[in-house]
Amino acid sequence: MTHLRLSQIRRITTAGTEMLDEAFAALTEDHLLPCPVGYPYVRVGRDYEGGDVMSGARWQDFCQVLDETFPSWFQPTKPGGFPRWYSSHMAISLLEAVIARIGRWDGPYTGSNPQARRLILLLLRYLETERQEVACAILVGHLSTEGERELEVGGLTLSPITSFRELGEVTRLIPTAPAAANRELPRHFARPECWATARASGIDPFHLGEVAEAKVERFLLAIHLLYHGSAQPVYRVVGETSEICQRHADLTPLPYSSSPVALRPTVLSEAHGPAIAGVLDLYDRVRAQRKGHVVPPLDMAIIKFSGSFLPCRWYEAVVDLMTALEATLSGVDRLDIVLRVCNRAATLLTTISDPPSSIFGDLKKLYDMRSTLVHGSAVSQKDLKKWTTTLSTFRPSPWPGVVMERATDRLRDLVRRALLARLALCDTGTWPLDDGGILAIDQELADPAKAARWHDTWQSLIQTIEPLAVERTEPLLDAIDDNYPGKDRR
Repeated sequence: MTHLRLSQIRRITTAGTEMLDEAFAALTEDHLLPCPVGYPYVRVGRDYEGGDVMSGARWQDFCQVLDETFPSWFQPTKPGGFPRWYSSHMAISLLEAVIARIGRWDGPYTGSNPQARRLILLLLRYLETERQEVACAILVGHLSTEGERELEVGGLTLSPITSFRELGEVTRLIPTAPAAANRELPRHFARPECWATARASGIDPFHLGEVAEAKVERFLLAIHLLYHGSAQPVYRVVGETSEICQRHADLTPLPYSSSPVALRPTVLSEAHGPAIAGVLDLYDRVRAQRKGHVVPPLDMAIIKFSGSFLPCRWYEAVVDLMTALEATLSGVDRLDIVLRVCNRAATLLTTISDPPSSIFGDLKKLYDMRSTLVHGSAVSQKDLKKWTTTLSTFRPSPWPGVVMERATDRLRDLVRRALLARLALCDTGTWPLDDGGILAIDQELADPAKAARWHDTWQSLIQTIEPLAVERTEPLLDAIDDNYPGKDRR
């Protein structure tokens, strides 16, 4: 950490004040200033040209002062190398932060404005600090918390959106977020909606964004495995948690269905924290046992399972989910794979609410559907009706789309429980992640006593994490006719 002398602080403050006055004059001449009070967030390259301000004499003086005062930041550590960052970029960050602050306060655009002085000091604190903090905030639909209160759970901050001020919620943590939004947010309707925010700290804010985003993705995987909610990301904002920064916020729309016909909201509380941590710990322990595969089967299954929550055609989801189920339960076996997977699922996943006959029968129907699709055969309305209405979880609906979503969700739920079973059986050493074909799975499960032991082993372990996770979930709710938390929020 750099400790500045008072004379250095005064020199930088004076140079910064003069640089801001010069830049304000140039931007006023370009008619960028004054900004609208409702939107004082500007960005170089989008709202103005960098050369309009960077060519000024006072700008050059300010950058030279920064270079001399903070050589570890702005000067190469070896000949021909690159500096950690560039003083001109930091000056741009200061200028845009000052414009945003003064614009919100509707004050005079001068370097002597108290808001400008405060931000110059904030720049010094930023440069004196070795580590930076980056946040990744993802707006997640069909997710809320008990009492719609902000909540720390699973290593994340969950901030329910109780009004249309969704950008205000994320701006509290990522101050440059409004500039990334550029006056227009992605259109969406996914009530209840919640910001899921993760943080990461270190010296490379551009890499830290990926670290923070991975935390949110792990959180979503955990709640999908445990609670089988339909939570899906809508858009993402990533940026540093400081007004003065290297990495300004960027906003990325994510694949999202703007009109979901069926859903299952998830409502979390502090009590869910241990379960989320527990299933992620289990996942990490099992992944640590992977051998040198290019694409391990478990990873493929997780990718296909997680992808099924994103918007896609029902037949694409059926094919992907069946691939996930095969990757989870078939192992290295490739003969009679349909019978193998159906038998293994019926033996391992059975519960009081979901007997073996229902699991086997439903999977056989879903496998028939998948085979018809992947082999390019025509699918008639009669076939489709037969497949969907004869599933054990069928629930009538006047909307064909809801019927199809529920049929797909039945397969997704079986994949979810199969993944939990595979994780637990691998963790206990019962069914290693890569048995190399040595373990005769079907022979083991043919013995009723051994089958019962396998069944009880995985369910007992998962029940210590979340008792309801082993059970069959209720059918998806109808987005139009059913009531659910957050539906009528204004």
